[in-house]
Amino acid sequence: MALGVLSGFSPKIVHASPTGIYFSNIVTIMMENNGYCDVVTSALGTGCSGSGSYETSLSQSYSIAGNCQSDSSCSSGGYTAIDHNSQPNYVVLAGGFDPCVSSGWSCPSSSDGHCCYQLSNQNIIDRLESAGLTWNAWAENAGNSGTCSFNPPRNADHFPWIEFSDMNTSPRCSHFQTTTAPSTPSGQADNEFISSLTTSAPNFIWLTPTDNDNGHDTGVSGGDTWLSGIVPRILNSPLFTATGSMAALFIVYDEGNSAYPHDYLYASWSGPRIRSAFIGTGSYSHYSWLKTLEANWVLNQLTTNDGTANAMNEFFKASWNPYVGCTPTVVRISGITNNQTASSTSAYGPYTPGITTSVSGGNAKRWLTQSGLDPAGWQGPGPACSITDSNGQVIASFVEIDGVGRGGWSYEDCRSTYDTVNGGGAMPAGHWCDSTGNLFDPAQVPNYSTSCTSNTDPTCYGRIHVEFDGDWLAAGECGSSVPYCNNNTLVSSTTSGSASTLIDVQGFVSWDSSHTCAGTPTNCPDAWHNYNGWELHPLTAWRPHSSTTYTLTFQGYDYDGAQEETLTLNNQLLTQLPTVDSPQNAGVYVSFTVDMTSLVVQGTNTLVFTHANWDCGVTETTKNVQVTNGSGTVIFGDSTERALNCTTSITYTFNV
Repeated sequence: MALGVLSGFSPKIVHASPTGIYFSNIVTIMMENNGYCDVVTSALGTGCSGSGSYETSLSQSYSIAGNCQSDSSCSSGGYTAIDHNSQPNYVVLAGGFDPCVSSGWSCPSSSDGHCCYQLSNQNIIDRLESAGLTWNAWAENAGNSGTCSFNPPRNADHFPWIEFSDMNTSPRCSHFQTTTAPSTPSGQADNEFISSLTTSAPNFIWLTPTDNDNGHDTGVSGGDTWLSGIVPRILNSPLFTATGSMAALFIVYDEGNSAYPHDYLYASWSGPRIRSAFIGTGSYSHYSWLKTLEANWVLNQLTTNDGTANAMNEFFKASWNPYVGCTPTVVRISGITNNQTASSTSAYGPYTPGITTSVSGGNAKRWLTQSGLDPAGWQGPGPACSITDSNGQVIASFVEIDGVGRGGWSYEDCRSTYDTVNGGGAMPAGHWCDSTGNLFDPAQVPNYSTSCTSNTDPTCYGRIHVEFDGDWLAAGECGSSVPYCNNNTLVSSTTSGSASTLIDVQGFVSWDSSHTCAGTPTNCPDAWHNYNGWELHPLTAWRPHSSTTYTLTFQGYDYDGAQEETLTLNNQLLTQLPTVDSPQNAGVYVSFTVDMTSLVVQGTNTLVFTHANWDCGVTETTKNVQVTNGSGTVIFGDSTERALNCTTSITYTFNV
């Protein structure tokens, strides 16, 4: 099982993968002129008493930077502006430098009003385009869409892209797009922008609101109301709801009421790969936004400011194994094998060469992550979350594969000492071996027992060898004491060759060149390895796969205002109802049906109905709440009429 060296491999120019490490697409919205505690309400429990009720609920469902008690003080973490007034902070995000320091702007007295195409510095668009990534920059109610005469609200004050001289070209200006703002912050508009959020949307998306919608002229309440309308539409768009979506939404204010480095702002992340109900502990600034993009797509820094800033990677869902700090990319087995067998799977595979190590004589597949469990002599940094593949693209080497079956299982390569990468010392007393087997994709392998009979059999494409590594088991980074990484319960909970006991797995992609079995020799000894060298080794976590659908039905009385009722499941946004103003619903019960499959978890689930902070003079009523599974079985029901208004929410719990 030694890790082979890929002969003939030579490094190429590195290009970013559109998938990214943390997200594939990012939507950024910058709000105006309020500090952390101007926005965050007492509901978050940090000690603030701001008025941004929707923004607070959004951060409760997803993530927010910092536990702050005032606009200038945080007990942990925080995200700070760089300067005053607005425009320098926008330039910081776009270019990685403060023009008040390096471009001779007089700040704050004359920090706004600079325009247009005056700065010769490079900006993040240069980095994105050089990496082959796509982008669009939107502004509400802008004139001259798609041209270099683009006229967004307040010109370059709140739209930094027209401040850089190298943006003044027709190809780049074609990415400047306008969208129609609502007549009031509570109205529904921005249809052009929302319609663009398809599964083929650009990687980088910027939106500048009008001064009504960003809170500049309407305060926190105006901006909060606008966000309560547009954010659910963003999060419910195809870009964010598609299977395996890695889209992310970042909302941040430009400046607050204090001074750098303690001018703390509301900065929140939302999306399918964002941690739920999480308050970040890292220290960040506007430079960190750039750093996060650079880390995600492996881009060169613009300046030392962003180069030395902290990336905001703590907000993204990590692995199920607490000792692995990577965020997985969801793939299918055929995405690793590249629908090929033998040596060609390496030569043309998107994951070539797999994880590697610079430790002389060491085996990357056995490399432990950095933790308090590492044995003496362990050499860092451990397996990389991403690699540069044979096409010169940076791609996540830590992956998740969902809905796969298990083949045969066994122990092999038993030993009593750690690998060189882990110090080479003696393992604890016990019997330590690799716990190994094969996994298969039932969509490509309809009958496991008769599959992959030769290296020309296409069912091989949907099979992969996996191993819980013995070094990981001996060190305690896997095994019975580690959540999701018990190799014994994986075997006992599944049936070999069965498509009815499917599982989801996470692990690092590795290549073992000794198992390609080139040609078609009789009784090829590598049949057990699926006629290719690909492995998930180390396999770091698994969980039962749930293919059951769950549907919520209920009746609502006086559900007549657009997105007046918000439903969350397990602290994540489920939906907002009704989707449009429905005066015909006033004073009557209306039936609603919601697919809740994606947010249901095994065990206890918490469903919460909340009312918007408007139309507070009328109390809605909810009854006949029911949850059914895919076979139509009712797993929860409550027929009680319950009141719902601006101050009263409704909570239901059910188990699956």
